[in-house]
Amino acid sequence: MTSPLSTRLLNTWSKGIFLLLVSCASSPETERPADLMAQKLEAQAESQAANASTFEWAVQHYEAGAYDEAIAELLSLQKEGTSLAHYDLLSYYLGMSYFHTQDYPKAGPQLEAFLQAAGVRTEAQEARMALLLVYEQGKAWDKALALAAETEKRPLFQPQRALLKLVWALALTEKGEALGAKAILKDALQFLDRGAALGTTRNGENDLWGRYHFTALYLREQGCAPVLPKEIKTGKHTKRMYSNWLLAKTDCLKVSLKEAQEELFLRQSPWSERAGESLSRTLAALGKQIQEFRRLERGALNNRLKLEKESRESLYRLLSEVDKYLNALENQKLTMAPLVALRKQIDLLLVSISLPS
Repeated sequence: MTSPLSTRLLNTWSKGIFLLLVSCASSPETERPADLMAQKLEAQAESQAANASTFEWAVQHYEAGAYDEAIAELLSLQKEGTSLAHYDLLSYYLGMSYFHTQDYPKAGPQLEAFLQAAGVRTEAQEARMALLLVYEQGKAWDKALALAAETEKRPLFQPQRALLKLVWALALTEKGEALGAKAILKDALQFLDRGAALGTTRNGENDLWGRYHFTALYLREQGCAPVLPKEIKTGKHTKRMYSNWLLAKTDCLKVSLKEAQEELFLRQSPWSERAGESLSRTLAALGKQIQEFRRLERGALNNRLKLEKESRESLYRLLSEVDKYLNALENQKLTMAPLVALRKQIDLLLVSISLPS
């Protein structure tokens, strides 16, 4: 028969053994490798689920046009170096978000990274077109030409092919390849929507007709730039034929001005400002040439006076065209800023020609 004390001791000993077993079972040192691996996999699964949720939110922000929010979410995932089922799309959505916020220096590397790793993805087509515009904005003309030639081989929707041709033509113009630019620009016509020719849009990317007419205007002006007065040598003296030279220069400007008025200014195209800037650069180059020839003719008073007279006459004819177009815009209560700036520039050039050289 067991005494009460022995019973209590036995109970105490049993409880101690039980607590010791429980302690050993719960000790991390005694956990089996399989249990540790299961815990690690569970933690990874939870992390991936959280990252997938963050990625989904980022995509929703992007599709809703909340690009800054999308960028913040995507950057947090990119910094973690996380692994997602569609991890390569991080650079796509990040690059396109930067593109839509016009942060082109940051958009370029992301889109390049996506295209290098994309393989066959439907998003690659949009990424290529966006990257082409990024190169255009950054004046990376060699990169633009290479991407345009590579993208030309791929299937594109009609508006995208038109945009491709137009950017390509502009890049060739900037590189001084006028013949190639004219051929590509002509080829672009077949892909432009004729029904949209008279439409208006506030988005320069979507105004393909505005882009076409700007590029045609710009290409024409580049072709006019190298024209110089014909020279006739008579012994030690050189006589320059300024009249025909000034006529050719101002006629080129007038043709470009007419196209800008009819196809851009009256339509209030987003390309109006760039057309105005192009016309202004061409006029400034003409003014600089006139001043250079005035200095060359410093020792030949009659030649210099004739140059100044013919220059003023040509500029007044150009001014008359500008005033005519300004009146047309004013009557329709349309924005006149590019023409107003051009008129002021002609006035200043007229004053400078009348000052002693």
